[in-house]
Amino acid sequence: MAAARAPYVMFLDSDDELTRHACKSMLLEIERTGADFVTGQISRLYERTGKTARYYPALFARRRTVEGIAREPEMFLDSFSTNKLYRAELLRRVPFREDMHYEDHVFSTALYCAARRFAVVPWVVYLWHRASAEGDERLSISLCLTL
Repeated sequence: MAAARAPYVMFLDSDDELTRHACKSMLLEIERTGADFVTGQISRLYERTGKTARYYPALFARRRTVEGIAREPEMFLDSFSTNKLYRAELLRRVPFREDMHYEDHVFSTALYCAARRFAVVPWVVYLWHRASAEGDERLSISLCLTL
């Protein structure tokens, strides 16, 4: 974060992908709402079948701006760091632990607590690739850690 010069930052896991126009649509949303960050729908992409499934779809059922996590504490379930566009100034106040697995949960909880306002968009912005657990040499890191 110390090296970041842009006003906004996003994260992406190396084995996943952003949907077309995810960055643009989230940038427009953060500018429109004045939010500290924008979060969008994640969809699991099962590589073996090509099917997708939205992750916690009820959280992303409608477009809105939330005035702090106390208004919608169920958003703590949105614990990924990769489906969001952040104001860099907010990220400089929230440490990201690199010394532990599943660090997204700790980081996202702190982020929700630090944000005065966040925006939620109902469209899919992030494709979470889920390789099969059997015989696939391209396992995601989260599957490798659980096997």
